[in-house]
Amino acid sequence: MPPMEFDTNAFWIDAEAMTLNDVMIDYDAGVHALSHAILAVAPLFVPCAHSDLDCDHSRKGCTRVLIFDSRAGGVGTSSRLWEHIFREGGLLEAAIELLEECPSFCHEVSTSSYGGGCPGCIQSVPCLNFQEDLSRKGGLIIGKRMLERIRRTSHYKQNMKEMNDSTSSRVGPKSP
Repeated sequence: MPPMEFDTNAFWIDAEAMTLNDVMIDYDAGVHALSHAILAVAPLFVPCAHSDLDCDHSRKGCTRVLIFDSRAGGVGTSSRLWEHIFREGGLLEAAIELLEECPSFCHEVSTSSYGGGCPGCIQSVPCLNFQEDLSRKGGLIIGKRMLERIRRTSHYKQNMKEMNDSTSSRVGPKSP
């Protein structure tokens, strides 16, 4: 089938290709796996089904995690999801946790060379690559570095300040 083009909503996060691609043998597979993990946890943050969102399934030359609304014109799911990246316990942290603590394949056995993940963590339903070229370990490395960078942004810091301010105002004044 020929490629399909349509306008939609999306967000992307740089995956440090210039820094990591040469030092990680599974870099492209890691970006792909992290993208799948984000799709897997998305329903925890916004009302959506697996068919509402998709990701870039490139096998080579990955430079970013790209998440987009699967419907032409977009329905705004990715736009609502974007705000949950810049929050403590947010989207990216949940994706990392899924990759770290997958109950089906939590710890890699030293004798096993398989690191692709399972249907419980990164094998999302709509994968154009038929779940090929996925690296749970690579996704963790990229995701953790990405989270470190996001935590340094002013948007993340502002959300943390607002969250702390609202928490302290609900607690009320301290008694003497």
